[in-house]
Amino acid sequence: LSFFLPKILAAMVCGTVIGLERELKGKSAGLRTCIIVCLASCIFSSLAFLSSKSGDGGDPMRVIAQIISGLGFLGAGVIFRSEGSVLGLTTGAVLWFVGALGAMVGVELYESAIALSFVCVFILVAVRDVESLFLSNHRKQYVYYLCYFEIDQENQSGFQKEFQDLMETHHITPKTMSVNRLNGKIKYSLKYVSESDLQEQFYFVLAQNGKVSNLEQVKN
Repeated sequence: LSFFLPKILAAMVCGTVIGLERELKGKSAGLRTCIIVCLASCIFSSLAFLSSKSGDGGDPMRVIAQIISGLGFLGAGVIFRSEGSVLGLTTGAVLWFVGALGAMVGVELYESAIALSFVCVFILVAVRDVESLFLSNHRKQYVYYLCYFEIDQENQSGFQKEFQDLMETHHITPKTMSVNRLNGKIKYSLKYVSESDLQEQFYFVLAQNGKVSNLEQVKN
C-alpha cells in the first residue's frame, strides 16, 4: 500500500486538475474520464516500474509503449466528423496527455506530472483566449445554408452549366442537392457551406438571374 498510495493520490490530483477544466467546458471526456485514464496509466506503469526494480528483467518502456497505443484508440473514439468539420481533436489530445501524466506518476515523477497538469490547463484556457482575441478576425466564418428555387423546364439545358459556374466562382461547397420536376417547373433544393461574404454575393447573383423564381434561403 505504501508503494501505490502516493502514486494513486498524485494521479488523482493530475486527473482532477485537467478534468475539472474539461467538465466546466461541457466536454465529453470530463472529470471522471480524466481521473480514470490517469489512474489506469499510473497503475500499468507502476507495475512495470515495480517489476524492473525487483530485478525480474521487466522493461517499463515496453509497457509505456502499450499505454500510448491504448490511449491512441481511446482518443480516436472521441473524435468525430460533423457537417464537414472534425470535432473532438483537443479532447483526444487531452486524454493522451492525461495518460502520459499517469505514466510519469507511475515512475515516481510526481512533481513534474503535477506541474505539467497545470501547464495543460493553462494551455487550454489561456491559449483559447489568445485565439479569440487575436485570431477571430482572421478566421474565415463558414455557415451552412438551405437554398430553394425553381426554373422553367425549357431553361434547364443552359442553366445547369451556368449554375455550376456560379457555385465555383463564389466558392460554394454543395453538401446535398436535389432536383425535382413538377408541373413544368424544376425545383432545386440545395444545402451548401460558404463564407458569409461570398454567400451574399452568390445569393445576389442568383436572385438577379431571370431564369430563377421563388428563391428562398435560410441558415441551417
